[in-house]
Amino acid sequence: MALVVEDDPFAVTIAACGVLAAAAGSEFCIEGFGRKQWPVDVAYDLSTFLEATPDLMASVREGQVGEVDLYGQGVECQLSFGGGDPVEVRCVSQSGWQPAPEHEVEHVTREELIRMLTDLVRDTAQAVAVVAPSLARREPFRAWSKGIV
Repeated sequence: MALVVEDDPFAVTIAACGVLAAAAGSEFCIEGFGRKQWPVDVAYDLSTFLEATPDLMASVREGQVGEVDLYGQGVECQLSFGGGDPVEVRCVSQSGWQPAPEHEVEHVTREELIRMLTDLVRDTAQAVAVVAPSLARREPFRAWSKGIV
């Protein structure tokens, strides 16, 4: 089956995450704010997170506030990343689930957050190269495979 995808990087990301979701062994995990494992998936939630990653990475590098909105059912929240170091991460739920009061704010060093985001995009690009080489040759995966975010 041939995939036909627009040149829009987000459309490429959505298509790639769909192919990854169908592949055995693909998973996307988020935890924190008093929740061990969030109900996220590769097809929808990973593509949403990846869409926000370049802007988030730029904000983090510049010491500015960044945000990621997650829309999936059971996840609906906004993650806000403060501009300091360590980075103060807040979760504002838009569903019935609320972070436990003692877990309303998480902290991560700027260096560790940059490493986590870089690893996420690079590892995703490498997985896409295995399951959908034609998509891996397109942006954003071509840049991400080199660790460029």
